Amino acid sequence: MSCRNITFDGEMERRPRPPNAMADYLEIDHRIRALENSGRHAEAVHLCTSSESGMSNWAFANFDQALMRTTDINQQAFDRKAARLERDARPRC
Repeated sequence: MSCRNITFDGEMERRPRPPNAMADYLEIDHRIRALENSGRHAEAVHLCTSSESGMSNWAFANFDQALMRTTDINQQAFDRKAARLERDARPRC
C-alpha cells in the first residue's frame, strides 16, 4: 500500500503492515490459477474457498479488515473536518 495518500492522524500507524494484505491475497490468487492451470483442480478449489490461515478467504478477510481500518480513519477525519466547518459557518451573535 502506497504511503503517498496517508494524510490523517493515526492513518500511518493503522495502515496494513508488511506482509501487505493485498500482496498476500494476490500471491494466493496466483497460486490458485497455477494449480488450476496444471490440472490440480481440487487443490485450487480448496485454496480458493478455505478460510484457514494462508488460504484465499483468510487473505481476503485480512485485506478487507485493513481496508476497513483505513476507511474508518478517513471517515473520522472527514467527520471532524465537517463538524469544524459547520461550527465555523454558524453566525456568531
